[in-house]
Order: sequence, then structure tokens, then C-alpha cells
Amino acid sequence: MSPAWISNSAPFVQAGGEAVIIWHTQAFRTLAAAHIFCALITLPSLAAPAHAWNGRVLRVLSGATFVASWKHQTRIITLYGIASPSPETKPGQKARTFTRTQIKGKRVKINPVTMNSQDRIVAQVFHNGQNLNELLVQSGYAIVDKKQCRATECLDWLRFERNAYERHRGVWADITKIPSHINQHGRTKFYRSQPQ
Repeated sequence: MSPAWISNSAPFVQAGGEAVIIWHTQAFRTLAAAHIFCALITLPSLAAPAHAWNGRVLRVLSGATFVASWKHQTRIITLYGIASPSPETKPGQKARTFTRTQIKGKRVKINPVTMNSQDRIVAQVFHNGQNLNELLVQSGYAIVDKKQCRATECLDWLRFERNAYERHRGVWADITKIPSHINQHGRTKFYRSQPQ
């Protein structure tokens, strides 16, 4: 005689041990579905949002990297399509100071583009309608990362970078020879024609 729970359940076969196996399979599927559902609900709050979001800048790590708060969590944001000097160098310290004065403690709109190899959000960032990525290039505190920057505005950014270089803005004010990070980004030929 089968237990009462088997006779009340239509999908179970009442043939001895088979009913228990079918019940275990059904229970496993239900439990697995519940786990997947719970994971799908909680994952978006742990991962980076795929849409634009607003956050407050808590700390500036370098000219092109900062920490922002989002939904009571912190995220490290790297600016898309640009590179700034290392904060261990004098030009890097100037770039970080410039970024700090622009956004530290302020609310910004973050448009995620991708995630980098360090699991940081790579994004275009806006403050009061101004694109911070573009502003850093225009002001001479960053160069365009030609390997990463594929957006339509990257062509404009390259013109802004050249203009900042020619007018000795930002970190370009102190540079008399081509820095190594420019060479690494393939700009040697581009800047070689410029007077030193």
C-alpha cells in the first residue's frame, strides 16, 4: 500500500519505489526552479546595472577611476575610452586632483559600457550634463584609449586631445618630451611632428 501523499498527487505513479523516485525528481525540479528564481532576483543588485544609473562619488582613485555609491553599495568606475597618467606620477596627481575637483562628493550619471578585466564598471560619466570622459581629454588630463574607444564621439575626443596637446593644457603644460604612455597607445607618430 502506497502512502497517502502518493494517491493524492496525480503526476506520481503508484508502483512502489517508482513513485518515490518520480517524487524526488519533481521535488528537485521545483527546488532548482526556486533557487534559480531567487538567484535571478538577487543577482541584479550584486552585479553592475546594465542601464544608466545615478550615484554619488565617494573617492577619486586616479584621473580616470573613482568609487561611487549605488543602492547602498560601492562600485569602482573606470572612465570609458580614455587613459590618464598613473597617480604615482606628478602628471597623474594633477589628473586626479582635476577629477576630484569636478566630481568628488557629487551626484553623477553613470552609463555603463562594459566591465574590464579587474571587474570594474567601464562607463561614460556625466555631471550636470557634461561628459566627464570628454572633459578630461579636452582639459589635457587624459588621452583617448584607441584600443577601447569605439563610440562615435571618440573621433571628437581625438581632436580634443590634439588640441589640448598643442595648447599645453593640463598635464601637457609640463611635458617637453613624448611620455611613454603616449607611445604605448600608438601616438608616437602622431606627436612626433610636434615641436618638442
